[in-house]
Amino acid sequence: MQTCQSKVFESDLSDGVSQYAWFPCREAQRTSWYPDYWLKAHFSHPMVAAAVIIHLAADGTSYIDQTQRNITVHLVDTKEGIHELGDWRLSCRTNPLVIPVRHDLSLAFYHTKAIVVLFRSDLVAISGVALRSFQFFDPITISGCQSNEIYNPMGQSCVRYSCDAINCQKPLIRNAEVRCSSSNYFNGARCSVTCSSGYVLQIQRDDDIIKSQLYLHYVLFKHMYSNSPNSGTVETAGKVGRSVELFWV
Repeated sequence: MQTCQSKVFESDLSDGVSQYAWFPCREAQRTSWYPDYWLKAHFSHPMVAAAVIIHLAADGTSYIDQTQRNITVHLVDTKEGIHELGDWRLSCRTNPLVIPVRHDLSLAFYHTKAIVVLFRSDLVAISGVALRSFQFFDPITISGCQSNEIYNPMGQSCVRYSCDAINCQKPLIRNAEVRCSSSNYFNGARCSVTCSSGYVLQIQRDDDIIKSQLYLHYVLFKHMYSNSPNSGTVETAGKVGRSVELFWV
């Protein structure tokens, strides 16, 4: 975008600004003593607006009259409904002008397809109008997702999903007693493991074995006597001691 100009003459707009900005033509200025000008910008992809951004090439002030000018901004939705954003003061010091869009959560969201800018000064020049939306978020599409669908933020659409709970197998550990909080070994179930009589708990951490950002441990229930039977092995994230808890995550 080009630099915004203050304190301009009509010739300044006609000679230079016309190459990259829009401003009222002289024919329109002759129709009334107090003409109303408007600019309507359309968007090929309607979206839920978060803000309107207006780039100024001239803020409406001149060398003779340095009074700051106002503009009125409306949003037009896909059903031709009009949503007013109020009046806003123009100044090159706050260029571009960013107008936030506040949605009434008690009403349905709407997609904006066009922006209407109204003003009265023939020295206002606009070089660009943009619409800012919510990144990866479309509340209208989300509200339309069915019970068997979830919202895909990357594709901004509802997609079908299927997720069945998986039961884990009961941990089989020799030379130890296993007690679980539930007879079903579902995700989140918790079990405690206690050494059998005559055995001690031995844990060795191996940093090479990693799952889901957690270190796993080898738990060995080792017989305290020299001619011990084969020790059982289980992977867990428990604590060192005479008993250990297993977690399904």
